[in-house]
Amino acid sequence: MSAGVVLAVLVAVSAALYAVFARSAAQRVDSLFGAIVISSTALIIEIVLLLPRLGHVRLYTQSRGIAFAMLAGLCAIGIDYLSLRAYGSGLRVSVGAPIIVGGSIALATAAGVALGEPIDLVKAGGVTLVLAGAIVLAVSSR
Repeated sequence: MSAGVVLAVLVAVSAALYAVFARSAAQRVDSLFGAIVISSTALIIEIVLLLPRLGHVRLYTQSRGIAFAMLAGLCAIGIDYLSLRAYGSGLRVSVGAPIIVGGSIALATAAGVALGEPIDLVKAGGVTLVLAGAIVLAVSSR
């Protein structure tokens, strides 16, 4: 298994735990305040992880990288705030997380195709099944 696949699995585990913890937090804190706490926690940990690397690693090679990182940060705000709002409305993790993940898979795949990344029938079929599952969960939660 490649390092990229292992990292992707760790991201999946993190996303699943994020959904569980966000659902639990959503019942107890204001959505915007909770999003600030989530982002602040991540920021503090990231700074602690970066400090020993300062001077040994180049932080960026192009200013466009900073712009894209800032756009990703805007998306992260949406993830934090909107997931807390969704779970705060009573949405169950077993429904919300697959919808969020399934939707992000479909949109990321479409973006990859738009950027010229190849997709074969097997990948397209897998994305279709994930999206179908997310739709079934969304409809069944009504």
